[in-house]
Amino acid sequence: MDGWFLALELTGDYWAKKEGEKDSVARWAKSGASLKLVNMGDSPQNIRLSFDTRIRDLRIVEVYLNGIKEDSFKIKKKKEEHTVLFEEVIPGDNQITFKILDLAGNYVDSHELKRGVKFSNLKTVNWDR
Repeated sequence: MDGWFLALELTGDYWAKKEGEKDSVARWAKSGASLKLVNMGDSPQNIRLSFDTRIRDLRIVEVYLNGIKEDSFKIKKKKEEHTVLFEEVIPGDNQITFKILDLAGNYVDSHELKRGVKFSNLKTVNWDR
């Protein structure tokens, strides 16, 4: 069996309640929010994750795969599109974690009052190097 699937990790309170319906669902997140990425194949796969972000205040986002930092970027505009490339995603369960920081380098520990980052349009596709 080949392929993969992506799901929100809803343990804890890292993700706020969803907003919107059908194709326009979004959630505010605080630092530590994570996704489960399952590689259902027998070999590692290269996977591209794309998503949109919205912010109220400028933020820095660090993206980790299984505890290893894969990317970091500053969100400068109220709405932006982002892509993160994950090389050699191992078969089975994998965890993508978002660490969200303010510009002073402090972790954003609340999504209340829209202090975190709003994520939407999370999508994955296979990519070749």
